[in-house]
Amino acid sequence: MLALALLAEAARQGRGARFFTLDWTAQETARRFAGIAAPVESLAPHPGIEADDDISARTIAARLSDARPGEVAVMDYLQALDQDRSKPPLAAQAEARPDPAARRGLVLVRLAQVGPAFDAVRKPVPDRCDLRRLNPLDLSLFLHACFLHGIETRPDPTA
Repeated sequence: MLALALLAEAARQGRGARFFTLDWTAQETARRFAGIAAPVESLAPHPGIEADDDISARTIAARLSDARPGEVAVMDYLQALDQDRSKPPLAAQAEARPDPAARRGLVLVRLAQVGPAFDAVRKPVPDRCDLRRLNPLDLSLFLHACFLHGIETRPDPTA
């Protein structure tokens, strides 16, 4: 929900906002936007929701080819890119970045799931070690990271 609020704020600022999901349907996403008082129509200039089984790093790059600097895009959930065995493994998708979003002035947020071994008693907020990985993935490919648990938020000190 925090990512949807981030997109709604980007749209209010006129920055453009897009949401890519392999987890929710377009209708579920629209309902969730409405729940934070952000109708999907507010995601101008683009409708903002991409919800289909064809999403991959390649399709996201293609769909963002016309994005303006400052536009915000969210990928929900990063690990879902690794589930379709007809596509390259997530590591290959993450490394194949001929035109990185950051260089073009885009903000690309990738949501990632925390693995079941995370122990909130041992540490209050997860870190990179706690991310669920179906296959090996070089997390240094991601410039910044922020971890959330409950109401706590912490930037990743290694980023």
